[in-house]
Amino acid sequence: MANYTIINPVLNLDDSTYVSLDVNCSNFFAQLNLYNVEVIDIPFEELINDDFDIEYDYIYLNSFSPLYFILREIGKLKSPFIIHMHIVKGQVLQITRCLPFLYDDDITIAPSYYAKKLFQKISNQFEISVVPYARDVESIYDKFHKKKIESTSSLSFMGRIVKEKGVLEYINLISQLKEEINSLSAYIIGPKGGNKINEKVSDFYKNIQTTIAKHNLYDNITLTGILKGDEKYNAISTTDVFFNLSKYPSETFGVVNVEALATGIPVICTNVGAFHEIINDGSNGFIIDVSYKNNQITIDEKQLFDKTKLLFSNADLYKKFKQNAKDSILKYDYRNVIPAFIKKFSKSKLESNKKIVGLGKEKIEMYKHLYTKEWYEIIKEYNISEESLLNTLKGISNKYINNNINLLFIDLVKGTKMHNYFSNFS
Repeated sequence: MANYTIINPVLNLDDSTYVSLDVNCSNFFAQLNLYNVEVIDIPFEELINDDFDIEYDYIYLNSFSPLYFILREIGKLKSPFIIHMHIVKGQVLQITRCLPFLYDDDITIAPSYYAKKLFQKISNQFEISVVPYARDVESIYDKFHKKKIESTSSLSFMGRIVKEKGVLEYINLISQLKEEINSLSAYIIGPKGGNKINEKVSDFYKNIQTTIAKHNLYDNITLTGILKGDEKYNAISTTDVFFNLSKYPSETFGVVNVEALATGIPVICTNVGAFHEIINDGSNGFIIDVSYKNNQITIDEKQLFDKTKLLFSNADLYKKFKQNAKDSILKYDYRNVIPAFIKKFSKSKLESNKKIVGLGKEKIEMYKHLYTKEWYEIIKEYNISEESLLNTLKGISNKYINNNINLLFIDLVKGTKMHNYFSNFS
C-alpha cells in the first residue's frame, strides 16, 4: 500500500501536450513511485463526480489553474494541491487569481531558486519549495559516459524547435566552425512540430531545413526529430559539446543541461533564467552573454564562436570540464531530490480541509496583502488595473459560490482550447 496517493487530473484535449512538460511530469511521477507515492491519472470529469470514491492525499496541478481552485472553493474538490510552477512569468495573471484560494496544506514547488524568486515578486506570503527536475544522474553517467575515440568534432542541441530556443544561432555557429574545424558534425534533436509532440512539420522547422540547405550544411547537421530515453542519451553522449542557446529571459530550469552533463559532456548555454544554477562558467561549461533591447534577446555570437573554438583547441580545459560534469549535478539526482520533497507531505488534510468550503468574504477583501509592490508594476504590462482585478476576484466569489459549474467552466476557459470541451460539459 502506498504511503501517499496523488491524483493527476487528465484533460483529453487533442494536441495539447507540450514536449518538455510531458517528459518532466512523467519523470517526476515515476520517481515518486520509487518512494511509495502512487500517482493515479484520473479523467477530469470523473474527479469532480459526486460518486468518485478513490481515497487520495493530494491533487497534482502542473500550473496555477483557476479552474481547480474555484472547484475546491465550492466543494467539488476537497484535497490539498501540489502546484508545480513550470513557468512563472507567463502565468502572472493565473497566479494572481489563484493566490487568495491557496491554503496552508497546499504545496507549491518551483524547479529552481530563480523560479522561486520570480514568484516572490508577485507574493512573498507563501512558502515555495525548490524541487528541481531530477534525473538518474548516476545511472546515465555509468551507461553513457564515453571516452572519445573518433577524431571527429561534434555538437548537439536538444529542445523545442522554435526561434526563441536559439536554433538559428546554433546553425550559424556550425557554419562558422565548419571553416575552422575538420570533420564537424552536429545534431538538432527536437520535435518537427516545434512546441508540441506531433508529426506535423511547423513552418519554423521548414525554415530550419531551408537555412541548413542555404549554408550547405546537410552533410554536417542531422535533424533527428524527437529522441527519448536511451536513444536520446546515446546521441548526446557521442558528441563533444552540448548547446542550450535559449533566448527566453525567464527559463525556470533547463533540464537538458542536466541531461547533457549527466552523459559527461560540457555545456555551452546562454545567460538567461536559471541556467547559471546548473552551469558554472569556466568549470563545467561556458555561459554566453546576451543583451536585452525592446523585449528582444540577442546572443553574443562572437563570444559563442570564440568560447566554442577555445574548448575544441584547449585539451586540458576540455578535460577539466568533462571531469567536473557529473559531480556538478549530483544534487539533481532523484535520490537526493525526491526524499527531501516527500518530507513536506502531510496526512493532516482531513482536519484542515474543513475550512475549504466557501470563499469567505474577508479573504477577498484582504487580497491586497498577498501581493508585493513589484506585483503592481508587473500587472501594468497586461493593462489590468488593480480595481478591475479586485472586481474579477469578487466576481468569482459571487458567481460561483452558488455552484454554477457550467458558467465557471465557460468563463475560465473562454477563448482557449478547453472552451469547446467544457461548454458542453454537465
